[in-house]
Amino acid sequence: MMLSVNTSLSALMAYGKKMGVHANNIANMHSRDFNKSRAIIKEGADRTVTVEIEQIESPAHPITGIAESRIAENESNPTDTSSDDSLSNNPSNNVDLATEIVETNIAQGGYKANLKIIESQNEMIGTILDLLS
Repeated sequence: MMLSVNTSLSALMAYGKKMGVHANNIANMHSRDFNKSRAIIKEGADRTVTVEIEQIESPAHPITGIAESRIAENESNPTDTSSDDSLSNNPSNNVDLATEIVETNIAQGGYKANLKIIESQNEMIGTILDLLS
């Protein structure tokens, strides 16, 4: 039974790290030249759960709509300073907010599931101790 507690605890730590990676991606999504990271949860030694963090080197998502037209206007008229700096200062950022929110929800679900396993094991041990006394 202690092995399953160890597995659940290592999974809690792994999902906590995964949540931290996605929080960092969201926090830096407007940073210039920021490349997002990805947390991959894997099976470790002795039935533990580990997380591997890797940086994603990919081109930025294309800017579309109003932002694209503003950037095009500024390129044709370089003396115009009325543009939104946050739109034109991030040409190489590869963070997609929708993807990060979905991944955050997945990590939250994994964290909650493993927490529930630990709570259930705690209840079982309490019941066994009550029966023995």
